[in-house]
Amino acid sequence: MNAKYSSKTSLAEHQFRQSTRHIISEYSILHDKNHVLIIRGHKHNCDRPVFVKYFKGPSGSDRARSEFKALKCYYARMLNNSSLSVPQPYSIFLDGHGGATIICEWTSFPRGDSWFKIAMPLEFLRHYGIRQCAAWLRLYHEIGGTEMKRLDQSLDFNMLVSDFSSVASQSITLQSKKILGHELKEILLEKLSLGVKETVIHSTLHGDFTPSNIFLGPRQVVGFDFTARNTGSVLLDIGKFLSALVWYGHLGTGGRQGQKFLKDSRVFLKTYTGGGNHHSDLVVYLFLIRSLVTRAQLITSQFETASSRKLRTAHKNFAMHASVRNYLSGLYNSIVLNLLSVSFELAPVNCWFNLEKTLFHETTSVAFEVLTKDN
Repeated sequence: MNAKYSSKTSLAEHQFRQSTRHIISEYSILHDKNHVLIIRGHKHNCDRPVFVKYFKGPSGSDRARSEFKALKCYYARMLNNSSLSVPQPYSIFLDGHGGATIICEWTSFPRGDSWFKIAMPLEFLRHYGIRQCAAWLRLYHEIGGTEMKRLDQSLDFNMLVSDFSSVASQSITLQSKKILGHELKEILLEKLSLGVKETVIHSTLHGDFTPSNIFLGPRQVVGFDFTARNTGSVLLDIGKFLSALVWYGHLGTGGRQGQKFLKDSRVFLKTYTGGGNHHSDLVVYLFLIRSLVTRAQLITSQFETASSRKLRTAHKNFAMHASVRNYLSGLYNSIVLNLLSVSFELAPVNCWFNLEKTLFHETTSVAFEVLTKDN
């Protein structure tokens, strides 16, 4: 992109340009999120691309420093591992307005979310990717150090019961099965009482360990987007990764969503633990339920936020149809194919609404199947 500032250039992009003009000659913005710009750039007199992340002010510099420090630490600790790594951090620049830019090694492997959308229908390929990600997370937690804590110090029982009851009350899937809220509470409280004396492994958390924050190559896994600032149960990272897989192809599995999810979970845990048994099945299931409920809440929040905005702009933003279609293209199932048959004029709105609703009901259904597995 030309380095010239124009009226169409955002303030954040202008500040990024000004602070890195002495090192970045060309760039293209890949994602413009609320707090960061994700950029593919080229350094002066260098043909190889670099990964650039600009943290918007006023707290951007603090977040950039934390991530850059974490990358340096984990890059050094993983340096001798040929298959598990993080991008090599090169430099950090402050923009003078509270924002900052970090420049890292470019990774050409496909990102995990794209990889899993393609791999989900093929179990051997899906499990290969799951095992690779589990191996990376295991090393990440080992580097961070581990300690044991009681389950009641690791999981808020009251909040889990309240949140699960709330999302279950909105689930058409559970209503169709005539599942009552008080029945769910009784089952969950019984399981929590059984696990109150259990112990849980704690470590430095990734915090956002999802397929979208992993690059998957034929013989290498590269993890990124972490600050290593918080500690907690390792099952929070594991549950977040596994619950995200519900988004990538679990739809339309003929009522076997829970079975497929649990099978994927066992594959992940077997690699993560090296075949051992670090946690009881009960503890694992409780954290998986916590992650699934959190995911369902996120879907609801995104749906409510997007609803009014998309309704207001649908009549003049038909280009959204293409992005929705591309997003859905990796989900090989009849539900998605039916959504894509919606008329062009309504697709930008209806595809999004139906997808969000379907994902919510699938996620709560999987949580229920995990909860009642042994009942």
